[in-house]
Amino acid sequence: MKKALLTIFSDGSNRDLDYTKVLGGATFVVFLVLSFYAYGYKGSNWNPIEWTTAASVLLGAIGGVSKIKDYTVKPNEPTIP
Repeated sequence: MKKALLTIFSDGSNRDLDYTKVLGGATFVVFLVLSFYAYGYKGSNWNPIEWTTAASVLLGAIGGVSKIKDYTVKPNEPTIP
């Protein structure tokens, strides 16, 4: 389980955590919790098109930023002495 989480939340080198992915995952969890609170607990009107659009934009932005960061950050390469 630890290896799978490290692979999901690591940067392009698969060695270090990528805080963009960690914060993106936390943001998506907060989005789901607030959605459940607003629609389930408070009884707001739920529009599936608006909710799906908001979730898609959030996940697309998180994925885009993390992929751009993977391509721009060079992996740690060992130096030859």
